[in-house]
Amino acid sequence: KNVGTLIGAITEYKKVSEKTVISGCIVEKTTVTSSLENEQAYVGAIVGSIGDNSTTTRAADITGCTVSGCTVSSAGYGIGGIVGYASNAENTISSCVVENSEITATKETFGIDKASLGGVAAIYGGTISETKVSNTKITGECASGIVGRLINANDTTATISGCTVEGCDITAPDIAGGITAIINGYEQAPYNGKKVIENCKITEYVTEDNNSKKTTVKALVAGG
Repeated sequence: KNVGTLIGAITEYKKVSEKTVISGCIVEKTTVTSSLENEQAYVGAIVGSIGDNSTTTRAADITGCTVSGCTVSSAGYGIGGIVGYASNAENTISSCVVENSEITATKETFGIDKASLGGVAAIYGGTISETKVSNTKITGECASGIVGRLINANDTTATISGCTVEGCDITAPDIAGGITAIINGYEQAPYNGKKVIENCKITEYVTEDNNSKKTTVKALVAGG
């Protein structure tokens, strides 16, 4: 139910100090998809899920990875350019690139309570730093350039720092954001930790022939 090009799900029990390390990996011109319509069906170009809604102790460090020319899609709840789900505050993503890709929800009826899409991560609670998403189309509910739904447990901090979104098309039926679409968003869960978004940039994408493409962020209904 969880799909990733490198790893579908990180579920083996590990202490937080024994994090999985993913470094310097490249995923190019690859289609990553799931047709499973399930709350805990998560898809990412690199990792589908790091833990799940009931096991938040899993964590990973993802650094220096590139996703290029990929199509990432799902009929489930979480679709991310790098990772679908990772709520543990000890997760880190740094110095990564997502470019020239499409991230798409193939089912739109889940609504804002459940669905999430992000150029980097769909549902995330750790730290993302110095990471860029460029010339990428992100379409679905709670869609954003970096993190669709930013969640982390009480007494922890989730941080998005020094990230760039350039030349992306971000479209949602109701809620869309350039950096993140929604903060918290699960009423039944204790995800009220501190959130920090700092030194991020939304800008245009300049092609090799010196043409430019602006980032667009739009919700299709009034009040979005």
